[in-house]
Amino acid sequence: MNRKEDKKNERFKYIVLPKRPLVESLKSREEKKEKKYSIEYLKAAHKHSIFHKKEIMESELCGCFNCLRTFKPQEIFNWCDEENPKGATAMCPFCYVDSVIGSKSGFPVDDPNFLEEMYKYWF
Repeated sequence: MNRKEDKKNERFKYIVLPKRPLVESLKSREEKKEKKYSIEYLKAAHKHSIFHKKEIMESELCGCFNCLRTFKPQEIFNWCDEENPKGATAMCPFCYVDSVIGSKSGFPVDDPNFLEEMYKYWF
């Protein structure tokens, strides 16, 4: 190899790649993020995600803890468990999963952190 080729190859000797521990530390920081809602609170909220047609229709806003979207109860067009005497269960109009809670339940369906923590716990 001549000097010209050596200099050409030297450019590639000094490529700096990000270290893996940095990526890991960012990930662990996200995992350590303090939870705002207790498990008991999330379990209590989950009870309002089934057999709730009356409560949903009386709500001003609904939230889906699967796709994390909020919407008006009038946007719901699919229901399951309609034959159940306890009441029908709403299906999200966006993701079609039965993970809908209405504001009439008293839970903060307009809080993205609440919906996210529900998702992380239940899915």
